[in-house]
Amino acid sequence: MPSQGIGSRVSERELIVNWRQTVLDAQQGNRDALAELYRDFSPLVRALCFDQTGDYHAAWDIFQDVFLVMVSELPRLRNAERFPMWLVGIARRKAAEYVRRLLLQRQRMKELNEESTTRDESPAKREVLGRLHLAVKGLSERERLAIQLFYIEEYPVSQILAVLGLSRSTAYQVLAQARTRLRRQ
Repeated sequence: MPSQGIGSRVSERELIVNWRQTVLDAQQGNRDALAELYRDFSPLVRALCFDQTGDYHAAWDIFQDVFLVMVSELPRLRNAERFPMWLVGIARRKAAEYVRRLLLQRQRMKELNEESTTRDESPAKREVLGRLHLAVKGLSERERLAIQLFYIEEYPVSQILAVLGLSRSTAYQVLAQARTRLRRQ
């Protein structure tokens, strides 16, 4: 069956019938049907993920997670005609989880910053910590998160990989780049 796509000029009913059959085929393990669903719905899911996060890279990671969930959970979908709404729901939940995690990380950083400034510390140490805090603010989000997770939260690299969605070599590379940038400042 040729892909109709979201932007194609066919009636809504025809699209539903086509999606329904494609979903049913995909539920039976048809890889071509899965590829067709991916092709037809990826623009919608990417746009929704970006709209929810405002971050291209985070949206791309969430987008990938959405389709992983789709593939694993599709056999449990009871009504194939509800597939588009079901997929959008997965995307919204994944984006909300990301935003919630990000807000919690920011809150934790704020609390750690407040804790470090309220301790009874020498003026020299406060000055160094202040410069370090400003230098960390100048890092990219990925570098800041890697530094925070590794040095402040004391996560092992294996957990940083899972949290940030990086390969082992990329995680070490991000940490090394962050340390280098901090040394320069």
